Amino acid sequence: MKLNQQVTTLKGIGPKRAAALANKHIVTIKDLLFLFPRQYEDKSVFYSPHVLTEGKVTITVTIHS
Repeated sequence: MKLNQQVTTLKGIGPKRAAALANKHIVTIKDLLFLFPRQYEDKSVFYSPHVLTEGKVTITVTIHS
């Protein structure tokens, strides 16, 4: 895999998703890697269910491989 390859070479990127990415000027793997989030939420703090507000969800996941 090379950084200058089209995003369509990635598994799961079909024509629809590629078109949506192209609308955001993302056409290569390098473009995708340099896509940084506009905002950041601190995920290091876990809240008890009694202090959660509507619309917010906290999920803890452990992935074993």
